Amino acid sequence: MSHRRQFLTLLASTTLAGGLLVVAGSPASAASVDTFAELATALSTCSGTPAAPTVVTLAADISQPEGELTIGCAATLNLGVHDLAVARIVITTGKQLTIDAASPASELTVITPTYLRAAIGTTGATLIVNQGTVTAENEGGGAAIGGDYERAAGTITINDGVVKATSGSHGAAIGSGEGGVGASTITINGGTVTATSDHGAAAIGGGYASAGSTITINGGTIDAVGGSAGIGDGVYLSSAGTVTINGGTVTAEASNFGGMGNIEGVGIGGMNSGVAGGVVTINGGTITARGGTSGIGYVSPDGGVIAINAGDVTTTALGGPALGTLDYGDPRGATGTISIGKDALVTVPNAWDRVVVGGTYGGVHGSLLVDGTLRLPDAEVLVPAYEDGAKTPNLTVGPTGRILGAVDDPSFGGNISGDGWIQNDGTIALSHVQTRVGNSGVAISHHHYAVSFDSRGGSPAPAPVIVFADSFTRGARTFPAAPTKAGSVFAGWNTHADGSGTTVTADTILPGSSNGLAAVPIALHAQWITHEITGLNPQITGTAREGKTLTAQTGSVAPHDAHFSYRWYEDGHPIPGATDKTLRLGGFQAARRISVRITASVPDGPTVSKISAKTSYVSSAHKHLVISDHTINHRATFHVAATGLKPGQRAKIWLGGKLAYTGRADSTGTVHRTVRFPTSVEPGHRRVRVSGYSSSGDRTYTIFTVVTYR
Repeated sequence: MSHRRQFLTLLASTTLAGGLLVVAGSPASAASVDTFAELATALSTCSGTPAAPTVVTLAADISQPEGELTIGCAATLNLGVHDLAVARIVITTGKQLTIDAASPASELTVITPTYLRAAIGTTGATLIVNQGTVTAENEGGGAAIGGDYERAAGTITINDGVVKATSGSHGAAIGSGEGGVGASTITINGGTVTATSDHGAAAIGGGYASAGSTITINGGTIDAVGGSAGIGDGVYLSSAGTVTINGGTVTAEASNFGGMGNIEGVGIGGMNSGVAGGVVTINGGTITARGGTSGIGYVSPDGGVIAINAGDVTTTALGGPALGTLDYGDPRGATGTISIGKDALVTVPNAWDRVVVGGTYGGVHGSLLVDGTLRLPDAEVLVPAYEDGAKTPNLTVGPTGRILGAVDDPSFGGNISGDGWIQNDGTIALSHVQTRVGNSGVAISHHHYAVSFDSRGGSPAPAPVIVFADSFTRGARTFPAAPTKAGSVFAGWNTHADGSGTTVTADTILPGSSNGLAAVPIALHAQWITHEITGLNPQITGTAREGKTLTAQTGSVAPHDAHFSYRWYEDGHPIPGATDKTLRLGGFQAARRISVRITASVPDGPTVSKISAKTSYVSSAHKHLVISDHTINHRATFHVAATGLKPGQRAKIWLGGKLAYTGRADSTGTVHRTVRFPTSVEPGHRRVRVSGYSSSGDRTYTIFTVVTYR
């Protein structure tokens, strides 16, 4: 036997005694039957107790469409692998029937032609469904499963299996009959339940003009379509009931009342019609409620309690509040307490939908508390004014509460209207809110800010923004893009023009709290930084010798985020492609002096450029001769530099065959001199030669080039 079957067998033989769970022992007796007569006798004359029930198992399919079974003890009807069809089952007051089967394929069908009797009568008794398919239909004032006419349902528990219940008149599909008096307790722990009723009855709960039921749903898949309510109370009831949903997938829908005019029912709740509203509590699950006068709520001047503590809830109504209570003739809603817990998501999807935050009845005001998420893709929240003009909030958005629009854009979708009062300690993301002007419009206290912007000489200031949260991010408001200003860098928004206040970003907690009569004004001023670049002092480090690398140094530059670019020069001329921070010296740089220009800049700010001092002549182990100009005017000076000599070697510079200079190479083997052609040299193409000599006077080094002398 599977663990699930063991669990269901245990449930089938348990009951509550004095608030304690009593676990069954072995069955009092067991019988296997294959005829209707045997079955009727076994169930009516049995002696089982909840602790030790009589077990009757079908050994064959049995069909007695006009037959009636009476349950005379605590019994388990095990369908096994067979089907059973009868006209009616009556569980005697104080007794218990458990229905079990090998699988949902085994079906119990009960279709009663008796107008005032339930198909499966449970008045004052207990019905438990553990497995199998149970189909029950009644066209009269009795329930399909539950109470007869003017009788309550007793106790009904569905643990698993498939239950299909249909009532065609004034009795509930599962619950009380028309005018049912007394207690009805309905618990659904699992399985698949389809319940359909008509006229003034709920699909699951109360019949027309009956007492309210205690309904608990812990799991399963439930589809309930009723006249007065999908799940809840019947119309013109004598007292309201309670609905508690802890889990499962639940769809509850109210159809029109058929012959009862244009009144429409509620998805979950009741048409209380003058009786105080009941209590709806949702602690989990996925719930869809659709109604006419209300999706989830009560039609009563005293609208009861709706507490959605957790779960994913979608609710809609064609002619009244999707969430909220209604008193006929008063579109502002009725007195009632509605709350949405921090773990709950409530979606009110359609343009015709409203969430009505109640009116006043007997000096008591209706209210809505949002600590979770109320999503309004296209719906309206109506917050009416109190009749006595009190400044007590009708609607309170708690610190964890959020009223949002569409999923892809929380600021877009629904709207909030009315002349009431909202205390907003959380988030209202909707941008369409009719806020208070004079005595008209919704007053929103606490998180209600009007933020304006001053670009202080920059690009045009952003438009003002209304925020109903403690920050732009939580309020689903777009924080404006940074403005621009020539020669300056944007440094943020501040509450003071001189920057001495609070810096505000998209995530900053906004200061102040609204009294509800007006938004807290917050003026944000652009802060600008005009950069003055200081400390730029270009220098070159490294050895000025062929094959070595030079590095450009900027000095201590402020600001620290300045950007630098580089350009290297040889004898004042740009070196092609030399724009890095470093320069590797090649033969083209030998006998030349190197410098670097460094340019410092900041975004949208000034630019400063400076050039370094020149290095010494780049030395080399190889012969190189550099002339400052290859066209020399008469009597003009020019510069000669040569590398590759020995350090300190005696050297001579010859111009047009005439000696122009005698000296020695420096410590790097380089000789350099500013010279002039002697007067005895005639114009023309003339040789410039550098020679080096040994200590004995022998010429050991020579290099030359030709220039034009004119």
